[in-house]
Amino acid sequence: MRLTLILLVFVQISLFNCKNITSTEPDIEKAIISLTDRFPQLSNEKLNQSDYYKLTRSVKNGDRNFEIQLRSAPDSIKDEQQIIVLINQLGKCYAIPFLSNTYRDYWNFEFDNLISTIKQTNTTFDKELKTALNVLNLNDDRGTSGVVIHEMLFSVLHCKKVTENDSTDLAVLYMEDNNDLPDEKYENCHERLEKNYKALSSEWHPYVSMSYYNAYWDEKNHRVYQLSGMRKIEELHVKVYRQDCVFHPIVL
Repeated sequence: MRLTLILLVFVQISLFNCKNITSTEPDIEKAIISLTDRFPQLSNEKLNQSDYYKLTRSVKNGDRNFEIQLRSAPDSIKDEQQIIVLINQLGKCYAIPFLSNTYRDYWNFEFDNLISTIKQTNTTFDKELKTALNVLNLNDDRGTSGVVIHEMLFSVLHCKKVTENDSTDLAVLYMEDNNDLPDEKYENCHERLEKNYKALSSEWHPYVSMSYYNAYWDEKNHRVYQLSGMRKIEELHVKVYRQDCVFHPIVL
């Protein structure tokens, strides 16, 4: 009888410890505040940051046991900014900026120029994504990092994979009216668009170019993400192409 009681106590303690290890409540508010402290481009001084960035979309992966959240500032404001929150199997969170095209240094756009009047972020999406995956231990031998990126692109951001036979979106120049940014010349935008297409299309024949990239069209943000080495963080590389053109219509 005494042995049975000891075994029951041992089982209860074990279950309690397991619950504490695996059921940590994610502190999303802390992750968002930490991020907005690092990036004033995301901060709204008048409101609590976690209340300001509302949950837009959330995806959980049961097989690898992680979650991705997309949080957005109100779409009624000018130049909407967003945040991506990653949560691992232990409930640990890490947030990364998902900035607008205003912050060209962050996206490190191919064939593009920076804007001198815009405060630089001094980092890139490529670096922030790799840091998040490493901090949360989502970089493992099972290729979990690739699964996370796949879910982020398709389930969270609703991107579309670009192929040679389905690339008509890349030929469209999207006009963006942002009064905080200077006008761009149509000729320059069109030239950039052609360079984007040429660079992206050259990778559709990997045996010719001796490399292999996957390209994803983000229609909402007018960006194309070109990724390689998705299964291993040390090989991951993200190129980003801007498909819009800043143009201020003249109101008569």
